[in-house]
Amino acid sequence: MLAAKLQQHQKTSGTKYDPIQITHVQLPPSPLPPAHALVAIHCAALNHRDVYIREGLYPAVTDGSILGSDASGTIEASSSGLWAKGDRVLVNPARGWISQQDSPEAVHEFNILGLLPEQGTFAQFMSVHQDDLAPLPRHLSFEQGSALPLAGLTAYRAVVTLGQCKAGDKVLIPGIGGGVALFALQFAVALGAEVWVTSSSADKIAQAIALGARGGVSYKDDQWPAKLKSASGVSFNLVIDGASGPNLSAYIRLMELGGTLCIYGAVAGSSSTFTVPFLWFKHLTIKGVCMGSRQEFQEMVAFVAEKKIVPVVHAVFKGLGRLDDAFDVMRAGSQMGKLVVSEIQSGLRESRL
Repeated sequence: MLAAKLQQHQKTSGTKYDPIQITHVQLPPSPLPPAHALVAIHCAALNHRDVYIREGLYPAVTDGSILGSDASGTIEASSSGLWAKGDRVLVNPARGWISQQDSPEAVHEFNILGLLPEQGTFAQFMSVHQDDLAPLPRHLSFEQGSALPLAGLTAYRAVVTLGQCKAGDKVLIPGIGGGVALFALQFAVALGAEVWVTSSSADKIAQAIALGARGGVSYKDDQWPAKLKSASGVSFNLVIDGASGPNLSAYIRLMELGGTLCIYGAVAGSSSTFTVPFLWFKHLTIKGVCMGSRQEFQEMVAFVAEKKIVPVVHAVFKGLGRLDDAFDVMRAGSQMGKLVVSEIQSGLRESRL
């Protein structure tokens, strides 16, 4: 089968960015282990994590890894009574976390698809345990479905499990445009919350409003916290943040008594300074979010099916040969929604490799 493998970086100066090679690799073992299914991958989506891996900014990067964490496809073969050939499925991107709410049952066994020892989804086939599959919601295409797993799971844990979002809550989602932020917006709106966003792009704010946000402001404006406070007229029960960095103190000041701040990323910087007494005087809770459990994955997919939520897809690239083009868009950071590689079963198609 064809797969996208991470190759050893040869450059001796400049920015590190490891190449990938679309190459033939061995199919998953046959016969399948008990309670497993062979999934024919139709579409796979990118995440910022894939870029960080190629830039060497992610822990335990291993050359030869097949990248990718998101996938939709069909069952090709099964040793499980749960799945039959032709079933449309989504693949859970997390491994080693079953149902415990606070954290994985055994942290040293927790992994995410896309780095060895776990095979990634930028491949034509993968063997998956029966319980790490969920039915692709009937209202979604393969392209839309492939956009859901990693970002949807992270957003669901932040909004529902940890944030306990409910109707009437006031929610702030900084940096709208990425996959997790967009799903957080869609999930919170579906739950009846009032959602406000920030972005550097007026177009992204407008698109967020079209998806149900009440409004938004540009974080490029030095006065954005005051303008957001004036426009919204509220303090926030819940903040879902993937930026961190210098704005973290502003989020804390904008929060309501007893509010929750869920942090899933640090694209604006890994270090922050804030006035610590705000935490106790406002009775705030800060929670870290890294993926979610197998149980949360199943709950998330069922929630998407029930609410008929449609993932936002920015662009679709046909064939694994266009994978580097998708990476270029991700690195530019201009996308509003997910980047999807489709027609993976067709091979390379138009390749620039």
